[in-house]
Amino acid sequence: MASIDLGAFKTENETAFRKVLDAKTDALKKALPQGAQNWGAARKALNLFLRDTCYNRFLCKRHGLSQAEGWMEIPLDSLTAASLKRKGARGNLPQWPGLNELTPDVSSKFQTFAKQVALAEGISRVHLDMRLWTEERERNGERGVGADRP
Repeated sequence: MASIDLGAFKTENETAFRKVLDAKTDALKKALPQGAQNWGAARKALNLFLRDTCYNRFLCKRHGLSQAEGWMEIPLDSLTAASLKRKGARGNLPQWPGLNELTPDVSSKFQTFAKQVALAEGISRVHLDMRLWTEERERNGERGVGADRP
């Protein structure tokens, strides 16, 4: 992650941002250890990295990422996928294949719905992660302070 050029994500529009995100996801996937080179893990790691960069006002300002905040994706995992399905899209979203089997097509469907949910809540999709993850943990009775996220 240290070698990722954050300035590349400073784009003029969402389409250009998506192209950079896809290219960086593919590069990260190839950099993962043999046997762990899957698209889903690379995309989640990159989305978490971008979210954390967005939350750091110094990095966000230095790399001009404030505009990209609205284009950033929710880092998907089983908890966020389950929560999205419960929010009314159960019939419209595909079965969650697991992070290691996640494909760009399946991810896109979850991201599209996540964007709708985020807009209804008045936030950017990238910020839904903590809300949905927390809701799902509480729903499953995992309220322990300091509990690690899988």
